[in-house]
Amino acid sequence: IPVTFLTAYHTLCYLGEISPGKRVLIHSAAGGVGQAAIQLAQAAGAEIFATASTGKWDYLQSLGVKHIMNSRNLDFVEEIKQVTNGEGVDIILNSLSGEFIPASLSVLKADGCFLEIGKLDIWNKLQVQQQLPDTKYHIIDMVELCRQQPNLIQSMLDQLMAKFDRRQLQPLPKKVFALPQAVEAFRYLQQAKHIGKVVVTPELTLDANGTYLIAGGLGGLGILTAHWLAKKGAKNLLLLGRSKPSQYAQQEIAKLEQQGVIVNVIQTDITNYDALKQILTSRNLISPPASPASSAPIRGVIHAAGILDDSAIQNITWQQMENVLQPKVTGAWNLHNLTKNNNLDFFILFSSAVSLLGSPGQANHVAANTFLDNLAHYRHSLGLPAMSINWGTWSNIGAAAQKQADTRMSQLGVNAIAPEQGIAILEQLFLAYMRLKPLSASPAPSASTAQIGVVNIDWTKFLQQGQFSSFFNEFKQSSPQKQVAQINLQDELNKATSTERRSLLLDALRAELARVLGFRASELDSKIGFFDLGMDSLTAIEFKNRLQDSIDFSLPSTVAFDYPNLEALGDYILDKMFPEIDESQDSEEADIADLLAAELAAMEEG
Repeated sequence: IPVTFLTAYHTLCYLGEISPGKRVLIHSAAGGVGQAAIQLAQAAGAEIFATASTGKWDYLQSLGVKHIMNSRNLDFVEEIKQVTNGEGVDIILNSLSGEFIPASLSVLKADGCFLEIGKLDIWNKLQVQQQLPDTKYHIIDMVELCRQQPNLIQSMLDQLMAKFDRRQLQPLPKKVFALPQAVEAFRYLQQAKHIGKVVVTPELTLDANGTYLIAGGLGGLGILTAHWLAKKGAKNLLLLGRSKPSQYAQQEIAKLEQQGVIVNVIQTDITNYDALKQILTSRNLISPPASPASSAPIRGVIHAAGILDDSAIQNITWQQMENVLQPKVTGAWNLHNLTKNNNLDFFILFSSAVSLLGSPGQANHVAANTFLDNLAHYRHSLGLPAMSINWGTWSNIGAAAQKQADTRMSQLGVNAIAPEQGIAILEQLFLAYMRLKPLSASPAPSASTAQIGVVNIDWTKFLQQGQFSSFFNEFKQSSPQKQVAQINLQDELNKATSTERRSLLLDALRAELARVLGFRASELDSKIGFFDLGMDSLTAIEFKNRLQDSIDFSLPSTVAFDYPNLEALGDYILDKMFPEIDESQDSEEADIADLLAAELAAMEEG
């Protein structure tokens, strides 16, 4: 609604001043803005002429549009002239390019209004005036309008929402695909079959016929995760823990069972390979099962087990090392080996942020979680699913939820994660992981999904602690100090010599382009076109805005189209910032200055 209807409302109602009886030509009328424009034109009582591909004519007819023409050829010109007895239309909402622009102008009344929402090969005002001197011509850039006139945007949105509240406007139709159908959704979009919007629902739905194992499933974090799995459709849970379930755990398990979830609670030590194997094989959960039909197959594993036994590194004992390493290292390794032949949807390891940030007095904890991180990478190398999540501390839950640990981390700038916030993030990570999860015949997901840190961190405070590991270089670049450096690009160029400026500017442009498109700066060749690298109209605007924040003049919205690689863009910006000075004029001005100085000296002597 904010994009399609706001664009249509601004063009037709605000700029075009559409009113009853006016004729309006809407190109690409089956598109998002086109459909919004049809609703607004109908509400205004205008006569609509629409172009669209022939496969979408029936849909436009169902909306009540009478004059429908082909958007793939120029036949619409004669059809409009015939219907209007040669008078033409009052308003044109255009998104087509090339020969469609002069053809459309040929059916516009002399004092009509041409509204251009296209981005490529559009005409300038002079070109339009040469064909129709009295026409009103507007090039629409909604992103720039939002920046320059936010109050106008707010006013138009208020007016639009009032119309939706009164049911005078309806949201666009949509074709919905579930997340596992994302490939089909993009194929459908590619084939241009869609009308309205194509939506991939970010909804995680687990297999009700599968079993989901949680090691450490009787602790606070394990119980919280069990509730979340049940909410997402899991009907069979296997909760493993070393101790008997606490009263709290029993109450929560009862709640799950009241919801129809089958909860099997097993008191066992996951570091005991034989005991764990016996549990899984007796329930036919691991491959190859003796009788597959007798039990729901295991579909996912979450390793949330772990304990703390802190000590300064010079005082730590081997027993303390074993206490912490065993459930993390041995337990995870046993789960890996026993389930590696199963077709799992996920294998999630609850690691800790200490393996990223370090933590004095927790060398054993750091080592244990570092193993989990590397196990996830190792499983990826085997083509197996895995994700290690480096959690920060959770408030009121988890092994690290101790007042002393929370206080120490807070002093470093690392704050606790609220349970509801942590579960929401966990779902986001699952969705991202499931989206990148390969088909059975494809390679493993990218290594970037193997390990993800989730930390509630105040970077300004944290970086003041004097962290000197190279790991933090990327975060220092995104700190306020780096933002100041970006803002001072103009000053750096002013101070640089003419020979240094181009190299300095290209480095800055390359860094911004890398951030926008998700590359490393070193990967970007300055001669390769932006759109060959994957830029689209939205990222082009983002790139322009980021650059504009670093320099003292405005860039046109089409700058990435007009100067489509780093070298061309760099030359353009340098020319704008440092226009060449005529050396002969400089010399002439210097001579005049010398003469004036000589005359002044003579006058003083006289």
